[in-house]
Amino acid sequence: MYYVYILRSRRDQLLYTGYTANLKKRYWLHRNGHVKATRNRLPLDLVFCLPFYTRKETEHMEWFLKNTGSGRILKKKLAKIFNQEDFIKYLAWLKYYKPELRRKYYTGPYGPP
Repeated sequence: MYYVYILRSRRDQLLYTGYTANLKKRYWLHRNGHVKATRNRLPLDLVFCLPFYTRKETEHMEWFLKNTGSGRILKKKLAKIFNQEDFIKYLAWLKYYKPELRRKYYTGPYGPP
């Protein structure tokens, strides 16, 4: 599974978008200054992620969020809607995902993905 993610810098409130197959490791690399693009904007918060099954879909969504006007607007709205607490619940839901139970346990603003 691949993820498109959005990070927010606490220093300047700017957003960074990326994708990865290992979200936990990639977030650790960002937070510890190992990624050149975000090294000077620490500390960072993970504000949103979206799972995809294929790398091609993930790359397309990342491109959309970075390079289109409507994608940039959507990125800002997603970052505003999902705060850190909502995101932690979302990650917990992804970790313990069971198709037959997802409607029962997911409490996000838009229902199950």
